[in-house]
Amino acid sequence: MSVNSFTKHEPLIFKTGSNIKLIHRAEYCKSIIADGKELITGNESGEIRVPELKDEKVYITFKDDVTDLSYAFFDCTVTSIPENLFANCPKATDFSGTFNGCTALIEIPEQLFANNPEVTSFYDTFFGCRALISIPENLFAKNPNVTDFTYTFALCKSLKYIQKNLFANNPKVTIFQRTFWKCSALKSIPENLFANNPKVTTFQGTFSACDALAAIPENLFANRGHRLHPHLLWLFGFDGYSGELVCE
Repeated sequence: MSVNSFTKHEPLIFKTGSNIKLIHRAEYCKSIIADGKELITGNESGEIRVPELKDEKVYITFKDDVTDLSYAFFDCTVTSIPENLFANCPKATDFSGTFNGCTALIEIPEQLFANNPEVTSFYDTFFGCRALISIPENLFAKNPNVTDFTYTFALCKSLKYIQKNLFANNPKVTIFQRTFWKCSALKSIPENLFANNPKVTTFQGTFSACDALAAIPENLFANRGHRLHPHLLWLFGFDGYSGELVCE
């Protein structure tokens, strides 16, 4: 793909500097353009770094038949992601750890996964994205087959709020294990956050070590057939919670 044709796409934004890692798994990519130069032939694998990145804009496109995008940008210094980054990956099923360790990532575009209807796992996807301050409400709206949200936003230490319909279109989810683990700035939880997730089998540690939580909604787990009870609190990982509890 030529430089001119590819630059019609929106770029990722990276921190500039020396020894910059642009991708962790180049085997997923058919083109990576940085500082006006094509860096791969499409046959590479593993991480791609540049000795020096002068232009913050990097253009990356993935192979059309890719199904696995796990750990694609693991530990990369990306600060912004284009909405159409995965638009040509309709067969993708696995986004495990895709942006794990992207500590400079500030925001997520709402339609990032809109063209990935087959995805089943968001395990670890944004783990450790410490600068992330919010999550778009419709981020997973077009992903009805997801079953696993383990560690998805764990260690997102700047995250303060969760939108109530974040998981409203994910009826097949079975695992919310440590999804928001150590989100230490998180202040509240929407009462109906899990209202449309009737197949969940574990909430183990979902909000563990979320030290800023001021309250736990009474009907947070209402679709599981019970209200939150103090002696069951440890099951959901509210190990440090010291506020008032709702009893049956």
